[in-house]
Amino acid sequence: MKIIPDALKIKKRKFSPVWITPILALIITLWIVYSGFIDSGKEITIQFDSGSNIIEGKTLLKYRGLTIGKVVRFDITDSLDKIDVIIRLKKEAERVATEGVKFWIVKPRLGLNQITGLETIISGTYIEMRPPSYDKKELMNLKEQDRFIGLSEPPVDMFLNNAFPVNLISEKDPSLYSGMRVYHNGIDAGQVMSVKYDEKAKLYRIVTGILKKYKKHFNSKTKFWNVSKFDLKYDSAGFHFQLDSLNSIFQGGIAFNSSKNKQENKVKEEFILHANYMETLLSPRKILIHMPESYGVRPSRTPVMFKGLQVGLVTDLKLSTDKTEILTTLRMNTKYEYLVKERSRFFIGRPVVSASEVKNLSSLVTGVFISLEAGEGKMVSEFYLSEDSPIQTPKGSANITINAKEKGSLGRGSGIYYKGVKVGVIKNHKLQGDGLKFFAIIYPKYRNLASSELFLWESESVDIKFDEKGLNVKTAKISSILEGGVTAGFFSKNKGTLLKKNKELKLYSNKGSAKQAFIATRGIKKITMITDDASGIYNGAPVMYRGIKIGELGTHSLNKKSGIIRIIATIEKEYRYLIKDNAYFWKLGTASVNIGTDGLSIMTPGIKELIKGGVAFDYSKTNLTDNGSYILYSDKKSAKKAEKIASVGKIIKLYFSEIKPPDEGIPIFYKGMRSGETSKVGYDQKKKMSYINVLIDSDYTKTITNSTRFWMNSEVHVQTNGAGFSAKIEPVINYIKGSLNYENFLSSKGSDRLYKNRLSAEKPDYKRATVKLKHGHSLKKLAPVMSRDQKIGYVENIEYRNGKPQANILIKSKFSGYLTKGAVFWSENLIVSFDGVKNTDSILFGSKIMMLPGNGPLLTEFTALSEPASVYRNAPGLHIVLTAPTRSSLEVGSPVYYRQIPTGAVEWIKLSDIGDEVEIGIYVQEKFSHLVRSNSVFVSVSGIDASYGLVSGFKLKTDSLKAILKGGISFTTEKKNTASDSKNGDVFKLTGL
Repeated sequence: MKIIPDALKIKKRKFSPVWITPILALIITLWIVYSGFIDSGKEITIQFDSGSNIIEGKTLLKYRGLTIGKVVRFDITDSLDKIDVIIRLKKEAERVATEGVKFWIVKPRLGLNQITGLETIISGTYIEMRPPSYDKKELMNLKEQDRFIGLSEPPVDMFLNNAFPVNLISEKDPSLYSGMRVYHNGIDAGQVMSVKYDEKAKLYRIVTGILKKYKKHFNSKTKFWNVSKFDLKYDSAGFHFQLDSLNSIFQGGIAFNSSKNKQENKVKEEFILHANYMETLLSPRKILIHMPESYGVRPSRTPVMFKGLQVGLVTDLKLSTDKTEILTTLRMNTKYEYLVKERSRFFIGRPVVSASEVKNLSSLVTGVFISLEAGEGKMVSEFYLSEDSPIQTPKGSANITINAKEKGSLGRGSGIYYKGVKVGVIKNHKLQGDGLKFFAIIYPKYRNLASSELFLWESESVDIKFDEKGLNVKTAKISSILEGGVTAGFFSKNKGTLLKKNKELKLYSNKGSAKQAFIATRGIKKITMITDDASGIYNGAPVMYRGIKIGELGTHSLNKKSGIIRIIATIEKEYRYLIKDNAYFWKLGTASVNIGTDGLSIMTPGIKELIKGGVAFDYSKTNLTDNGSYILYSDKKSAKKAEKIASVGKIIKLYFSEIKPPDEGIPIFYKGMRSGETSKVGYDQKKKMSYINVLIDSDYTKTITNSTRFWMNSEVHVQTNGAGFSAKIEPVINYIKGSLNYENFLSSKGSDRLYKNRLSAEKPDYKRATVKLKHGHSLKKLAPVMSRDQKIGYVENIEYRNGKPQANILIKSKFSGYLTKGAVFWSENLIVSFDGVKNTDSILFGSKIMMLPGNGPLLTEFTALSEPASVYRNAPGLHIVLTAPTRSSLEVGSPVYYRQIPTGAVEWIKLSDIGDEVEIGIYVQEKFSHLVRSNSVFVSVSGIDASYGLVSGFKLKTDSLKAILKGGISFTTEKKNTASDSKNGDVFKLTGL
């Protein structure tokens, strides 16, 4: 039998250690609950239109960056259109729950020129509040309140510390919203605070905040307009694109102008917001035009034109009550309103296409316009559209009457031309007896042409003659061929006296008839010609002028000593006026073809002239006679060459090498104006260089100085660099034959040279220098050299010495003083940082060289820095050094703060000489330098401070996004009388790393 032992008796303990942990947890829990109950304040309810991004238990209520409460829950109102957000305040913040407090939700707001609420991207949306007053006594008298209405936007007046409110009204939807910018001359001058629609007044009311510094520009004449759109149109002036700012494409805005009137004591309470800038120029006076049909007129688009100038705009178009006409309303530009009076006329402007002119062609694309003829009388505002566009009679015009046998191609609007220039117009005509009378005017500026010696003839279309004298084909201008016209001219230097009031002029059928009438009473003229070769010249040989025989050659005589042959010529009496002191003659023997502005002219000598020979002549700018005798040249080319040389004011010899010799006779330009041409090309044995003579016209001799330089110009000049893209295109003839250009530069160096191009011509005025580059680069030839955003030169070329690159640069003379000891250079590419993207042009155009001038002796060789120099170099202020064990997230440009206010930035960062620490150079602006004293403490701020505690939990504190990404330094200074001012070069410890 198995014996079972007695049970072992175990003594039970009174308290087990296992219970210590749950009891301690319970105590901590009770303490947290008790602390939360003691610290928490009362609950308040805020009603918002939307609860977007509000989270129970997480969304905070803040005041000036301090958390004073938290959202505990939210409810939907009974009407289902609002959200009640319940917030529990901290105990010490209960006093903020008073009447008049304003609450709003802070969230990111993005725009082209501003970013607000950016910190909520990390910290999340929160609710901000603002008390009704900052006066302690006023706050004590306010009643407590636990229910509030939240704002959908930040309160308007919170932005008005440095601004003042301006109220605008608009009948149409302005397409604006809070936060849009207000511009003055393209500069940000304020913002839109609120936009509301007034149901009672049927108006949109816009409240804006304008910076106080612009208040001086305001008075009753100030105008506001919407710039939320761009304007693209095509009219008689071509394509027009208007855009107030790039921001207006995405965000829109408002612009206002500055009135020239003195500031008024009382500014208007409300201003009208116009739809665009053009509308601000229009007078409030409305003018009604009765039209039989619309003619394509469009409201807000069809302009009112006066002599090619837009003076008004059609604003409305509607059908009359009886449906018989179109009622068109227009408004005039304020400064042209005086043009519309009782006897003014309005008519439709249509395209005109004729041989003499092309007018209003753009209306085929843009539509018609309304043209205005100004009149006199009292001010009226209602008109009927006129049928025919009037022929304007400018004040001071000379009225003339023309007698003709028949009308021919002439009629109302036919022009009167003098030397190809339209000097008058035929206004009307009527039959009288067996003939016709034309009533015409000569314009005021040509009134002196209406004289007794003026002859008129019908403009000839094509004149073809073929007889024993030869073939002569001459065409007139296209306008005369298609629509006819009257040609006016004089056949003598004496223009006679001004026409009397009732004096009439006769219209001849052609120029020949008119000329015969003029020269009928003239006598025979004898002239003497001299030559050293009379071959082909015989008695009776014709003297020709533009294909017309005007005289004959007579007797010959030889001077035995000089070898000069004298030839006497007789000129028919009707052509004697053609022989002038500036005439030059040549032997005639070949046909002549001339294409000019007056048409095509083909002239051949007759058979008799080919057998007998003959001479022809033309005119020079200068007198070519020799003691009263005319020189007879061997051919027309020789005569032309002599004429050009005689009319030259200056002959200059230019030397050149390594360029293709230019042709003789190519044009020379001074600032786009033709001022001469090239002449003889040769080779100088002494200088071992080619040369070319240039002939400068007498009118341009004063443009030649000892600093004048010439260059070849026969190609399109295209330049791409940091300044952008530019192209210069010369006239087509320059690319066929080439041309020379010249200008005056700073120095006389190289003024006797012909350069390859303008860039080469500029080089003598540049200072050369060399910049050694330490590492790889993307510099290109012609890359700009910049100093503080100003172009001071360019890269001539890049070369390698001892395997290392160096840039040879050219600096403008006026900046040569920058090339001194202490000057620094560096190359700069695309820069992407928190501050933005810089030098985007380097993507297309390569790097640029940046430099800052020194203050020592002049130098010509420099070594580029491996990184950009400080932008604060030599800037007034305080430059001190901080030492730290590590660099951390600091970089050049990291901000320096004092009480969260930016006061400077990091200039440079480097290792100490022995490498045991990092030295950081910082710059403090001059106006803040007094804040740095010997007892100042500098701390590194990374932007994020995270901590975790058993009781407190996880805490995350962030600075600005810029400080998070870029780092920064903050310093504080205690107010102690013993602390001394800091000075440049002082060294401080940087803590917080």
